[in-house]
Amino acid sequence: MDDDNSALAANWHIACIDPDPALTQTIRPLIDGAEISLVQITDPTQALSLFAQTPPNLIFLQAQMPVIDGYELCSLMRKSPSLKNKPIILILPKKSLLDNARVKMAGATDALDSQCSGKDLLRMIFRYLSS
Repeated sequence: MDDDNSALAANWHIACIDPDPALTQTIRPLIDGAEISLVQITDPTQALSLFAQTPPNLIFLQAQMPVIDGYELCSLMRKSPSLKNKPIILILPKKSLLDNARVKMAGATDALDSQCSGKDLLRMIFRYLSS
């Protein structure tokens, strides 16, 4: 797990659950200067235990991962009292009608296409942090 050094001073905490650092690397410059800490969790099986005591304000979750996929992990997170009301954004390879149905069934708050622009990603971050 990589933790940003400014995490102690941050007002908001975002977690990216993704074995690939690409999403975290995309988000980090977008929030640079904001009071937001960003943590990447590369092992999805650790996410529930890591969030039990201190859940993040926003979770980005890769839909396609080895061992446990994002849909299943999202469903499990929704059963946790500390995570049931937290915004969870599933990152999909490409959005389709079938994926939209799976996103809703998993209990995710929203979804983004993995090829979305930085502007769309930033809009999503502030949409859910400000609500």
